[in-house]
Formats: sequence, C-alpha cells, structure tokens
Amino acid sequence: MTLQYSRLRSKVSWQYITLRRALLSALLLLGGWGVFSSLYQVRQSWHEYDRSRELMAWAQAAGQIMTMAQHLAYERGRTAVVLSAPHPISDFDRAFINERRMLANRSIEALYKRVAHLPDVGHVAFYEQWQSIQQMREWVDRDSVLPKHRRDPELVAHWTEKTTAFLVQAEILARHLIRHYRQTEDANRLNMVGFLSYRLRMSIGAEASLIARHVASKKPMTLNDIHAIHEMRGIQKALWYEIDRTLDYLGNAEMKTIVANLKQRQLPLRAMQDEALEAWHARRPVNIRLDALTAASPPLLDGISSLLTQAVEEANRTAKTRMESSEIVLVTHIALAISVMIVMLLAMSYVLKKVVEPLEAVDEQLRRLHYSDRDNGTLPLNEVDRLRQTAFILQKVFEEKSKLEDELRDLAYYDALTQLPNRRLMEDRLRQKILHAKRHSTMLALLFIDLDNFKPINDDFGHEVGDWLLCAVADRIVSCVRESDTAARYGGDEFVVLLPDLNGARNAKIVAEKILEALSKPFFMPGDRRFDIASSIGIAVYPIHANNEQELMRLGDEAMYVAKTSGGNQIGMAQVANCADEPSP
Repeated sequence: MTLQYSRLRSKVSWQYITLRRALLSALLLLGGWGVFSSLYQVRQSWHEYDRSRELMAWAQAAGQIMTMAQHLAYERGRTAVVLSAPHPISDFDRAFINERRMLANRSIEALYKRVAHLPDVGHVAFYEQWQSIQQMREWVDRDSVLPKHRRDPELVAHWTEKTTAFLVQAEILARHLIRHYRQTEDANRLNMVGFLSYRLRMSIGAEASLIARHVASKKPMTLNDIHAIHEMRGIQKALWYEIDRTLDYLGNAEMKTIVANLKQRQLPLRAMQDEALEAWHARRPVNIRLDALTAASPPLLDGISSLLTQAVEEANRTAKTRMESSEIVLVTHIALAISVMIVMLLAMSYVLKKVVEPLEAVDEQLRRLHYSDRDNGTLPLNEVDRLRQTAFILQKVFEEKSKLEDELRDLAYYDALTQLPNRRLMEDRLRQKILHAKRHSTMLALLFIDLDNFKPINDDFGHEVGDWLLCAVADRIVSCVRESDTAARYGGDEFVVLLPDLNGARNAKIVAEKILEALSKPFFMPGDRRFDIASSIGIAVYPIHANNEQELMRLGDEAMYVAKTSGGNQIGMAQVANCADEPSP
C-alpha cells in the first residue's frame, strides 16, 4: 500500500509541479501582456499629445508669419512712396514706418523663439533672408532724408524687389505650415480663411503701393504696370469669392458680416485708384492728393488683418481643445496602466490563494498518505480542470465574436445575395475616386443599369428564380469590367458600375455596350429553363456632366430612366449641365 501511495504521490507531485509552472507562466504572460498593452496605449497617447503640441506650434508660427508679413508690407509700400517722392521723408511717414518696423521685428523674434526647437521646414533660410532686409533698411534710412536727385535711383526698385521676394517666401512658408497643420475640418477651413485674408491683404496693399508710388513720382504708369494692376484685381476678386464660400461652409455669420463691411470699405479706395487710372489712360494730370490716397488704404488693410487674426485665433482655439483632449486621454491611459498593474498583482495573489494553494494541499495530502495509510482523507476538487474548461469556453466565445464581426462587416458593405459591393460601399468609393480624379486630372464614369422585364419573371416564377437571375446578371457585369472598376448592386434590380481613370466618355460607352450585349443574351437556369431579359443603361461622366458625386449620380439615374422610357435595351448619356464651381472637398 505504501509503495502504491508513493508511486501515486510521485506522479501527482510531478503533475502538480508542471501545472503550477504552467499556471504561473500563463499568469505572468497575461500580466505582462496587460501591462505592455497599457504602456503601449500610454506611448500612443503621448505621441498624440506631443503631435498636438507640435501642430499647435506650427499653426501659431504660421499666424506669426502672416502678422509679420502684413507689417512689412505696410513698410514696403510706404517706403516705396517716400523714395519715389521728390521731397525728403516727413515726420508722419517716418513715425508710420518705424511703428511697422517695430511690429514686424517683434513678430520675427517671437516666431524664431517659437520654432527654434522644431524641425526645419524652411524657417532657417527664411530667417537668414530677414537679415538681408535688415541691412537694406540702413540704405533706405540713408536715402529717405535726402532730396530725390541725391538718392540712389535703383534703390526703390531694389527695395521693392527684395521685400516682395521675402513676402513671397513668407507666403510659401505660411502655406506649408498650414498644410502641415492638420486638425479638424473646421480648423482647416478657419486656417484657410486666415491664409486667404493674408493673400488678399498682400494683393490690395501691393496695388495701393504701386498706384501711390506713381502718384508720388508724378510719372504716368506703363502698360506693364496697368496690366499688373488688372491682374491683381482679378486675384482679389477670386480671393473674396473663396473667403465667402469658405465662410458659407463654416456658417460663421460674424465673419461674413466683417467681410461685407470690408467690401464696403474698399469702395472709396477703389474709386480714387480708378480715377488715377483713368487720368493716366487719358494722358492728363492726376488730381488726387497723395496723403488722401495713402490714408485710404490702412483702414481697409487693418480690417483684413483683423479678419485674419480672428480666423487664426479661432483655429488655434480648436487646436488647443484637441491638445487638451489629448492630454486628458494621456492622463487617463496612465491611470489605466497603473490600474492594470494593480489588478494584475491582485489577480496573481488571488490565483496563488485559490489555485496554487489547493494544489499544494493535494501534494500535502499525498505526503500524509505516503507515511500513513490510516489517514483516509479525501482529495479536494481539481481547480485546474475548471480553469482549463473556462479557457476552452472563452476561446469559443472569441472565435464566435470574430466570426460575427466578419459577418457584420460583410453585411455593412456587401450585398448578401450577389456578394457585390452595396450602395454604401459604392458611394464611399465614388467619393474617393472623385478626389483621385481631381488630383490627377482624369475622368471617371458611373453606369446606372436597370433590368428590363425582370419584375414579371420574379412575380411569375418566384423569388428563387429571381435571386438566381440577379446573381447571374452580377456575374456577367463583373466579367465585363476591369479589376480596378467597382460593380455594385444598388438595390432591387438596379446595378451601378464605377469606371475610374478614363481618358474620355467614349471609353465608358464601350463598357456600357459590352454590358448591354452581355445582358441581352439568354440566361439558362439549371433544368434548361431559359430567361430573356434586357437592360437600360445611363452614363454620367465626371467632370463632363457634373463635378460632385450627388449631381453625377442624379444625372446617371436620369439618363437610365430616359433610356428605359424610350423602349429599353439601350444606352442613355447624361446631358451636359451648367456645373457650379467645384465645392471644396
């Protein structure tokens, strides 16, 4: 008996040691996985928070650049007028230029402090160009106090060329930073309003400076100058339109009111400028006072600057909100990681108490049985078997969950009968392909396909035959298109085919003719049952017929309806519409 107990104890003890090691290893692996997952989430949250702070810095830097450029543009224009005038600089002009210099210098210094620690995106070379502007200011100050005949005749052109090149570089850098700064859709549009306001302010300021410089020098404008003014006015008109359209998307009534007031402020300035242009056209003297002309532009330019500042500040508030949200998520994940560690420690303590200690009791019981056969103790329940059973159940649950998720995904994006993409997936791909076509200047087409004579077959022979016929139709449509095309079931007996990357509408018609021919052939169901159907196809091509997905789908559907009502089994092409300006994506 003792020998039998000894063999039993040795066998169970070895199994106990193996199971205990397996349990502890599994527990440590599970705990390590939980801690690692929590720390990974903390790391991701930290990257998101750090990215939000960096994007916030870039956005503020872009606003700083545009603010600096406005002050420098004021200085550029007034300095050009002073150097073109016959008399030395006045105290009023000197005070105006010095004030703008001071504000521009402050903006540059603040910008450099803000981006000094960030990766270089062009701001280092930009700052070096600013140093050359500083040197040229000394030459300007030297000549501005002299009469015109003692000044360097090339200085005004050199100054204008140098500052204009710097302002162009500032515009490029600001646009790069705004594109680099990606937040919510509203924040992007607010930043775009700011950038458009900046460009508008630069264009109006350049026009006012050019006209004022000629009025100050009392020299008539050349044809190149007049052409440049008309070109700038065309740019201004386009910028006003883009600002209005973007504010319509945002629904910002306050900014729209500001824009309307700014347009009214431009009228008196434009009237004086038109009077000067008419005088130069008529080759007669310009009877406009220089001080009145130069005093008319600052209120308008300051108003545009205020619009820019308000748009950038609102975008920055949105960015700050995102950064604060990222900070909250980071703190939450840190707390979660700590909680997971605590839970894992408690779980290890619990397992040691509820599983390992009972196993140790088994070993102790066998130890007593080995030394005494008079102790008729009973073995405790096997907790390991229960644990194994629970793990098996959990595995089954996870497998069922994964299978259910796959089925739900298929139901969400694919037709259950034909296995083709459904309406939701097709519309999503259409939006993506339109954006692709815009970027690469290509065409795409939508084919709306409606089956003729399908309803009588479905009613007379039942849904089973109708379902088989729909699947057969889907197979024939798929066989007629490329792998890069999308054939989708739109609903009922309607199908839609998306044809991207086309060279012309003729390619779409060729595919439609191929589908029309394929569907006009007889369908033979198992059992030699023959069915004859036809189809009506409507074609709409982007951007010939429409330049947005809603209008393209509407025109394709109308073309299909016209083909169907005209007798069916034919192709209808959408009519070219008077498309509105393309909406912003």
